[in-house]
Amino acid sequence: DIVVGFVVDLLIDVIYLGKDQILGKPSEKRISGKDFLKGTCFYESKVVGILDVEKLYEYDRLYVEEYVS
Repeated sequence: DIVVGFVVDLLIDVIYLGKDQILGKPSEKRISGKDFLKGTCFYESKVVGILDVEKLYEYDRLYVEEYVS
């Protein structure tokens, strides 16, 4: 097993969703990074992207900044 973390600039809120609240991925071609989305949902009248963390781990351009043992 490995421990992985992500650095984020800002975390506004954490929300819990049921499967019925998760919508499909956006179909627009001009949305960058949509390959890393699991889907979308509505939150406070805005559309929010849901990250597919497993795809982020598999991304070949992801780099290790620091090894911790």
